[in-house]
Amino acid sequence: SCFMCIVVCVFWVPFLSRADWVDGGQFAKRLELSRFVDYWKEEGARSIEDVRGLPAQAWTGNGSDSVSLGYGDDIYWFRVELTNTLKSEASNFLEIGYPVLDHIEIYREVSGKLLEPLILGDKRPFYDRPIHHRNFIVPLVLPPESSTTIYLRVDTTSSMQVPMTLWEQDAFYAAEQARSLFEGIYYGIVLVMMLYNLFVFMAVGERSFLYYVGYIAAMPLFLASLHGVAFQYLWPEAPWWNGPSIIVFLKSGGSFGGGCKN
Repeated sequence: SCFMCIVVCVFWVPFLSRADWVDGGQFAKRLELSRFVDYWKEEGARSIEDVRGLPAQAWTGNGSDSVSLGYGDDIYWFRVELTNTLKSEASNFLEIGYPVLDHIEIYREVSGKLLEPLILGDKRPFYDRPIHHRNFIVPLVLPPESSTTIYLRVDTTSSMQVPMTLWEQDAFYAAEQARSLFEGIYYGIVLVMMLYNLFVFMAVGERSFLYYVGYIAAMPLFLASLHGVAFQYLWPEAPWWNGPSIIVFLKSGGSFGGGCKN
């Protein structure tokens, strides 16, 4: 519950509709893109050129507040079009807010010209990312009075969730400072609880306190692994461990929790 409070507090920032983003320009700070995303399930090996040439009816409009297609072995392509109506260049961030996606290929088409692809995913070393952040952050430069189409190819063994947010850069860093502050407070409280119960165990010798220490250590590590914090700060060069760590800490928390009851 504490963690959910942190998430709610951090993301309490104003955002505008797509029309306001286009027309408001520099006054727009954050825009959730899920309602404007189209997706297509890959059929056979397809290149970006094949995907760009798909007929309009091949794409399915998402039209909801989240992009979530469940579990499975299918590979999906996602597409979203951004328009900058200003007479000046706009520098933004595209945030993909689900850090356990295995493999993401990002293609940017600016005024009909395809730029070099960007490859991201939690199977790659953390420091390969253009922006060192727990989520996947894509720098975007939107030329004046032009349209930019973003294509994403996502292949993952985790849930096919692809939440996308377009940020004004200063707003992103301001929100990140608040999020980091609240998460630091949360993990600080957890550390104090661990040390307190460890000292109690050493004083009284009651094994249940040791189990409790294990439980309150495993569950925050599970959350940190699921939300990309552990990959960012604890094992950024060990992508082989990043995925399994989620299951390991979840099962460890359950085991220690069972020990607390005995």
